[in-house]
Amino acid sequence: MLIFSAFTAAFFLSQFFRHANAVISQDLMREFTLTAGQLGLMTSLFYLAFAAAQLPLGGLLDRHGPRCVTSLIMMAAVPGCLLFASANSFSALGTGRALIGLGAAIPLAWLNEIIGWRTVFYICATLVVLSVAAIAIWARSPTPQSPGVARSDPVSSVIVRPATIAAPAPVTATSPPPHTLRDVLATRDF
Repeated sequence: MLIFSAFTAAFFLSQFFRHANAVISQDLMREFTLTAGQLGLMTSLFYLAFAAAQLPLGGLLDRHGPRCVTSLIMMAAVPGCLLFASANSFSALGTGRALIGLGAAIPLAWLNEIIGWRTVFYICATLVVLSVAAIAIWARSPTPQSPGVARSDPVSSVIVRPATIAAPAPVTATSPPPHTLRDVLATRDF
């Protein structure tokens, strides 16, 4: 039950971090005089770092197990929370957000009103450390396989057959224009 609670807390924190900027966006825009483009770019850094971490994560989990890998990756959120909470510039906010995403909702609106968004992120840094400690203490990694022992192929169980992939919706004259990172960067509105 302890290990389930530790991973549940880690998942909960991840969800909190995903939605945090939506709740504190007005505070961030006012305090840092951010444009909508800057806010969007800063928010997307969480998802960019989160996605980039997925590439090596599967192999690392297979090789080293969840105890080590989950604990180390989640620790990146601690300096991210601390940097985000103490930020004095857009670049510090963005860097903090990316670190939080690498390591990746409490009723944030209520907490924001009572203690402010900076204090919330200082508390979150502490919660991440506690969650990491619980995982590092109670999680168990699988035992390594002996050389020459056949390994089941975990990839074959998740392969999508081409016939099951839905075709994308057609683009029409009424479709909204695509919003890509290139579009945002071209406007220099960040």
